[in-house]
Amino acid sequence: MNSCLTRIAGLSLSLLAFALSGCGGSSGDIVSNGVANQPVFSVNGVVSDGPIQAARVWLDLDEDGEFDANEPSSTSDAQGNYNINSFQNVPANVLIRAIGGVDTGTNLPFEGTLEARQAANADQITQMVTPLTTLKANGLDETEIRAMFPDIPPGDIDSLNPNDSEVLERAGVVLHSAINQMSRAVNGSENRTAIAKVYKDFAQNFKGRAQRFDQLPIQEILQREIRIDSEKASVISSMIRESAGEMLNLNVLEAVNKEKLRDLQAAALQQMDLPIEELINQVVTKDQFLERTRSIRTQITERVIEQVTNQQTTVGATEIEAIKKQVEDQIKDSFQTNEQVNFDPSKPGQDVQMEQFNRVKEQIEQTITQQVQNTVTTDFVNSQNFQDLAGNVDSNISSEIARQIENQVSSRLGFDPESFKSQFGNFFPPQ
Repeated sequence: MNSCLTRIAGLSLSLLAFALSGCGGSSGDIVSNGVANQPVFSVNGVVSDGPIQAARVWLDLDEDGEFDANEPSSTSDAQGNYNINSFQNVPANVLIRAIGGVDTGTNLPFEGTLEARQAANADQITQMVTPLTTLKANGLDETEIRAMFPDIPPGDIDSLNPNDSEVLERAGVVLHSAINQMSRAVNGSENRTAIAKVYKDFAQNFKGRAQRFDQLPIQEILQREIRIDSEKASVISSMIRESAGEMLNLNVLEAVNKEKLRDLQAAALQQMDLPIEELINQVVTKDQFLERTRSIRTQITERVIEQVTNQQTTVGATEIEAIKKQVEDQIKDSFQTNEQVNFDPSKPGQDVQMEQFNRVKEQIEQTITQQVQNTVTTDFVNSQNFQDLAGNVDSNISSEIARQIENQVSSRLGFDPESFKSQFGNFFPPQ
């Protein structure tokens, strides 16, 4: 800012407005000789994948995808509304970009970049910035976009407000959710650069095709970009398309379904990344992958909606205790402290060894119990989604936390399961 003030010092008042606009002062009237100058270009609208709050929205004058200090900008409010005033000349068809913020539907950080091209040749325009306008900015026309989402209302996609149409908002939610999942598959990442590339690839690949979104052959992009075999690409594509189809089939005109849609989106983004990554990295076989993704789809389409309807979204006290016991038993099993020992008092020294065994066993069990109580709290379990979407304790997560606590116990006592079994193995019955 100091360099900016230095640059402004000595300028005539007639140049002051331009200088300030180059320092990022773009959201209010510039005052010269006590008179407010009017902006030469103004644009307002909504940033939405579901409304996005606190997104940075700016005129990307050099189209480099990065926000520069001289580029007029704004921050979106809780409904996704933004307003940008520019006191410098703006090129025709200027590219408007939005990044960051929080998706107010899912309460997750917004990942990616949304774009729009200046749709009207005027000094004051209304321009939405949504997943649909992002496809349009990357080369698809309205006819092609409407073929993908035939239920969206009539009108100009660039000016239709998704806050006024649940159907339009849903189309954006479905599209961006699928693009995020594709980005995870293609790039192993959901950062904004990766997502922007997938939007571009998607628009180029499906230019000229008149197909519903949930029928598009997404595997063409996956197979080309990540060079996996056609069979893997097909099953990933199927998973993404089917989850999109479930969202598109919701009757969002029913008030309760708008909340269901948002939970479906959050579940799709959070639950599907891992199996995609595992298949690509060949951690699981295709059959294992299909089994898991079918389960996820079932959970998303059945249980999440039920949870939203019944407002059962957190793990209760009874389930917490069940998780603690499950974790505690798993760790004790690893040390085999629950095993029945063979103790023969007639053998020399057995009583001393048995006393030592019981002392070490008690110390281990007390430490395990303490570590479980400290780690497996209500807040921790709910934040980590220990309960799966079918309402059951997630055994995979439980096993992982058990492994972590086992390491804590071993580190704290300097006595891991293998050394325990090695020293006291003669007390355990033959396997």
